[in-house]
Amino acid sequence: LSLAVRGNDPETIDELLPLYAAVSLIDHGDLDIPIRDTYHPDFYAESPSGKYYPKFGPGQALILAPLAAIGHFWSDAGADPAERGRLIIHAALFFGCLVVPLIGFLAFQLWRQLGYASDVSAVSAILLMTTSQLLPYSRSLFGDLSCAGLAFSAFVSIARMDAGHSWRAGMAGARLGLAVM
Repeated sequence: LSLAVRGNDPETIDELLPLYAAVSLIDHGDLDIPIRDTYHPDFYAESPSGKYYPKFGPGQALILAPLAAIGHFWSDAGADPAERGRLIIHAALFFGCLVVPLIGFLAFQLWRQLGYASDVSAVSAILLMTTSQLLPYSRSLFGDLSCAGLAFSAFVSIARMDAGHSWRAGMAGARLGLAVM
């Protein structure tokens, strides 16, 4: 389903800024945005050193960096910058295609563990993916999907926690902390 609704291009500057920061991280190890978009000056913060950073936290950029690196790897070293950018964008847009099914799988596993039948768990997981905002957001690079995935996986860890496995609580807390970032 996520592949069926996958978009071809990000629709807003809000989506592109974390991706720009991810590419910058790959290119020169910093989350700054080398080229400032003058049409949206409020979307950037200028550091004392004169570098521009997106108004968002670094979390989504760090999450998108591996996919951006795949797009970077696919493009030739001498590739046209526009072609390189398209490959990076298309690789990054697979993010939603990975996260939404993962959330559905976690939901299915949790409901099975809680004692629901496989068919009920499967239908519930599919309904979760298709009737919530997960599927529409799978088209975008917004951080909302990252937050949903991290928060839901934290919830699943807490729901599965039992005596002697308090490390699950620590892992759930770490995921919630990443969701805030």
